[in-house]
Amino acid sequence: MSENGSASAAEAAPGAAGVVCRGLTKVFGDRTVVHDLTFTAPMGAVTGFVGVNGAGKTTTLRTALGLVKPTSGEVLVAGRPYSRLRRPRATVGAVLEGPGAHPGQTGRAYLKVLAAAAGVGPARVTEVLELVGLGDDGGRRAGRYSLGMRQRLGLAGALLADPGILVLDEPTNGLDPLGIRWIRQFLKDMAREGRCVLVSSHQLSELEATADRVVMIHHGKLIADVDMGAEGTTGGREVVVGSPHAARLVPLVESAGGSALLTHDQELVVTGLPGKRIGEVAAAAGVVLHSLAERGVGLEETFLRLAGADGAASAPDGSAARAAEPVVPAEESTGGGR
Repeated sequence: MSENGSASAAEAAPGAAGVVCRGLTKVFGDRTVVHDLTFTAPMGAVTGFVGVNGAGKTTTLRTALGLVKPTSGEVLVAGRPYSRLRRPRATVGAVLEGPGAHPGQTGRAYLKVLAAAAGVGPARVTEVLELVGLGDDGGRRAGRYSLGMRQRLGLAGALLADPGILVLDEPTNGLDPLGIRWIRQFLKDMAREGRCVLVSSHQLSELEATADRVVMIHHGKLIADVDMGAEGTTGGREVVVGSPHAARLVPLVESAGGSALLTHDQELVVTGLPGKRIGEVAAAAGVVLHSLAERGVGLEETFLRLAGADGAASAPDGSAARAAEPVVPAEESTGGGR
């Protein structure tokens, strides 16, 4: 790790706030894209930011980077709004799109331009090329890079000033399994060094293997904030109950503090109560049970349940048509850079 950076990973304790979103609301015309959104992405962790396309993820990240002015609320990066950071490039590195390298420009030449703008010496260019696995390809023209190599080049640019915070928008889009596996390990390594890694994605299965925390939004609103290290996660646990009188159990389970959903197969899916307690409730009411099966709940199932029918119609698995977030009008942008 270099000694650049006013918010280097070495200076921030794991668990401290890296990115803090407080009551963020953003309205474009008559459309509210982000509504009263609050969450924290801590240092020393990978925080996944999940939602269907058009849910408000990119708008939130652009607000964090000073590219969009909030209607109300705020996003703090290392304790400050982006516009008030003394050395923004040394505090936060971002990849919101593919790298802007000209196809005829070599990867090394592209990074040298970025390094000069960030006040970073040329030796750091070699360091980051090696770090992202492009040490032997820096002399190749960017137009000859594969999609995975272009993603790595973007990450190299974000790391030039050795920031303590990384903000990445859909970094695995279009990558093959090997590329996805490489990025997964890379993000974990960055967090292990103490960095805050905030990564948006609609690939829930990938975040299950990568993230320490997952923030879910739908229609711009927070619907879940999941600690992946807590007992019983990925997304919690549920109990599937088989009974000839399953419908009778619904109000009993709910009065005991659980939530119950009766399936088309007349099975009862219960959350919020352990199997033992469900058995006690059923016995007290004289309801015969044929089976009780506890199982883990994945992120995708959790999201679909919380998002409801419209979430299921555009599940965050990459299969749905894109519902684009609004293009930011010139007057809405702060003019800030990354």
